[in-house]
Amino acid sequence: MFRTLVRRHTSGQEADASREGCSAAAVAPLLVPVVCLALVLYASLAAGWPRFSRAEVFFAECAREMLGQSDWITPLYHGKPFFDKPILMYWWIIGTFTTFGISHLSARIPAIIAALITVALTGTGTARLFGRRGGALAAMALASSFMFISFAASCMSDMNLVLYDTLAMALLYAGLEMEQRRGLIWWLASAAMGLAFLTKGPVGVVLPAVAFAAFLAVTRKLSTVKPRHLAVGALTVLAIGLPWFLAAYRANGLWAISWFFLRENLQRFAGSTYDTHKPAWFMVASFVSGFAPWSLFLPFIVFVEAQEGRRLGRKGKGGKAGPGSAPVPPAGADDGGCRRKRLFLWLYLVAVLGFFSVSRGKCDYYALPAYPAAAALVGAHLSRWIAGGCRPAYLVGWLFAAGFAAVGALAVYPLGCIAGGKPFFLWAALPVTLVLSGLAIAGSLWRGRLYLAYAAAFAGICLAGTGFAWQGLKEIGEMQFTGRFCRQINHSPPGTRIGVLASHANSIDEITFQTGREPVRLNTAAELARFLSLPGIAVAVVSEDELSRLPESGRPRIVDRMLAISRPVTPGYVIESKGRLVNPVPLCLVINK
Repeated sequence: MFRTLVRRHTSGQEADASREGCSAAAVAPLLVPVVCLALVLYASLAAGWPRFSRAEVFFAECAREMLGQSDWITPLYHGKPFFDKPILMYWWIIGTFTTFGISHLSARIPAIIAALITVALTGTGTARLFGRRGGALAAMALASSFMFISFAASCMSDMNLVLYDTLAMALLYAGLEMEQRRGLIWWLASAAMGLAFLTKGPVGVVLPAVAFAAFLAVTRKLSTVKPRHLAVGALTVLAIGLPWFLAAYRANGLWAISWFFLRENLQRFAGSTYDTHKPAWFMVASFVSGFAPWSLFLPFIVFVEAQEGRRLGRKGKGGKAGPGSAPVPPAGADDGGCRRKRLFLWLYLVAVLGFFSVSRGKCDYYALPAYPAAAALVGAHLSRWIAGGCRPAYLVGWLFAAGFAAVGALAVYPLGCIAGGKPFFLWAALPVTLVLSGLAIAGSLWRGRLYLAYAAAFAGICLAGTGFAWQGLKEIGEMQFTGRFCRQINHSPPGTRIGVLASHANSIDEITFQTGREPVRLNTAAELARFLSLPGIAVAVVSEDELSRLPESGRPRIVDRMLAISRPVTPGYVIESKGRLVNPVPLCLVINK
């Protein structure tokens, strides 16, 4: 079936996009609109979500406390040293807090910038390897893949790791190709790995180093790396990363260093502390789902790569290509280096997924460093298929068209439930944009404008996401109790104590970030009663049914009461609740005075 699908769909001369390498200036007119649309999307999502998701609050709260204490060495979390990650990401967030003020959007600006640079770097690098159109398609695929969008608008260090490792891999390959400037380029690559090390730890060095070593071994070019290259690279990584670790040791003692390297790295990889008990194939499945919708191309790409490899192998052994096959290059030919370039990308992708597949600690977003390589492969193959009118470009295009229209239509019901009876035009940006994008894709495919079809898909994702940020996220944000209650807490006297019932303990970190005060977790109604009975002003976050368990004579006064979301908002929760996100039991902010 795949053999039939990858044959040419239309007649005509196929232009080999792999031979169209171009400069950054040549691809800029195509990349600038991509980066601008991505910026609008990421900034809208970052500004539209009024509380932190995942582990965002660890980075934001640490940076806020470090800024408050004027401590630039020790990450502080609830007033205690917190060595979960190295320091660089905290410094970036402190810089944006200082420049733009403390807010959710400010905390997410470093990730937005890193994502946009990564998109531009991926597009430019792919254009240099596979042509102008391939670079633009790679940038589109990366910028609009679902997991990349999510972390481009998140206050976490993963997007910065992706940037530094992508830069390191690009420089390593460039140094291999440019012998006269190899030493300088590889020194810059080691500097990028040093920044990755100071962002995420040893994994920032291991991933590009292992992938590049594997590439050199497979292509029999290990001899190009001289001892001086290794020495300079190692010294550069140490020069960037070592000063902060020494400062952290002097400020906190040996436990800080051992905690980071042994617990947060070694045990996370091989120990039982962070064992998620996920199967070995989990990372591959996470990568495929996170790289959607562009992962639809991956089966065709794998098939074509395997077919080309077999044809080249048969020709190298004196065999002949099968009937109906594409012409086979002479034995040993490398199609202008195209296969070697794709091999470089494949090895990095496999290195990332393989490394985390053997780790006991697995998370779906650990696959993010592989996304730029996957996007480059999609850009390279899709550009060639578009030039030749090959069937995968049409087939996946029609799947995009149908999928966009279907998702847009299906989103009407849950979004209508979230909007709570408001007029259609106040919440319809996402479904309408997706349906119109599906129609635009279909129309472009019908006229044979393949590149335009995928440009419409990219634009549709960006515009639909932006519309959802300004409409859907706004509605969901109004259902969050933290922003509303925290504004009232901030107007209370400085010595006011804050309590949170255990059923809402997941909001403690958010309340700390928004108020700068430390809430107390209250596990039972009895603890709540004692907390409120102590001298001084005290407020507490409690549901109405929990409040009813207190003796009527000792019940505190209700300051505010609202129907609110009590669980983390995920796509699964939206589907499960059919868009009815709020808890039917009201949540109350109470005070003892």
